[in-house]
Amino acid sequence: MSNNLKVDAEFVKHPTQEGVFIKHFYGKEDGACINNLEVNIVPCFQIAPHIH
Repeated sequence: MSNNLKVDAEFVKHPTQEGVFIKHFYGKEDGACINNLEVNIVPCFQIAPHIH
């Protein structure tokens, strides 16, 4: 997993959640069994309930 770590990952706008930005460090597209990401929520916004 650490071989696939994206150290230069950048925040991108979440495709469905307004005011939410995500930064993917690794995930299934990188051959990992789990996803690892950082989430940034702009003040006065929230993540709506959802299922993964």
